[in-house]
Amino acid sequence: FDPGDIAAGEASLTNFAATFGTKDLKMLADRVVDAIDPDGTLPDDKFNADRRHVSLRRCRDGMYAGEFRLTGSLGAKLTAVLQPLSRPRVDTFPRPDSTPVQEVDGRTFGQRTHDGLEESATASSDPVR
Repeated sequence: FDPGDIAAGEASLTNFAATFGTKDLKMLADRVVDAIDPDGTLPDDKFNADRRHVSLRRCRDGMYAGEFRLTGSLGAKLTAVLQPLSRPRVDTFPRPDSTPVQEVDGRTFGQRTHDGLEESATASSDPVR
């Protein structure tokens, strides 16, 4: 990168920091980086492979909390598995007079994704597949 462009970008962001809040400053910083490096710099595969991890810990209430950083290929595979399993569902129930009533899924996106992951884990651990 041109050192002059980097210095000008840093000076602009320093001036912006005195005027703008964090959200606006993040947006402006993204624009400055895009102007300096419009194609984007991709980290090398070794660097990404070294950063991959999954950690889970059991909480006092019996739930689990965790954190992960997935490689691009695993992230794409997991998204492909979870996306159809986490779509909102519409259930149809008969009323006493036999007319159907539809109930829209009230779960949040995060809850649906959790349930899709559980469904996937259950299916993969089922010995009769």
